[in-house]
Amino acid sequence: MKNVKLDKETFIELMTYVKTWSKFSENRAEKFADAIYTPTMFCTKSDLKYSFEEILCDPEMLDILLKIIIRAMDDTETDWINYYVYELEWGEKNDTLKVFKEDGKTEIKLTSLEDLYKILTE
Repeated sequence: MKNVKLDKETFIELMTYVKTWSKFSENRAEKFADAIYTPTMFCTKSDLKYSFEEILCDPEMLDILLKIIIRAMDDTETDWINYYVYELEWGEKNDTLKVFKEDGKTEIKLTSLEDLYKILTE
């Protein structure tokens, strides 16, 4: 077992917060971008001093939170958390992006935060 510093409940709670925050930020950013970049406006995207990410929140906040969780879960070498969040899009692409154990035959299920926690603590 790895040297993890978060119990399952805390890990899932923090990751759920990160997911909710990131989805909220994405939705807000898209709506904000649509409102600003309408053809009736007298400015272009290049005329804007700040991006919508900078206006809505600190764009590095998600990365900072994930780095803290990654270190607490001792995932700096295997990078399962980043894979789950960015490549699998929070487990939603697990059906198309498969991961297998070292034997090359046994599939590693990564569809939920519970699955991710299990891999991180094995």
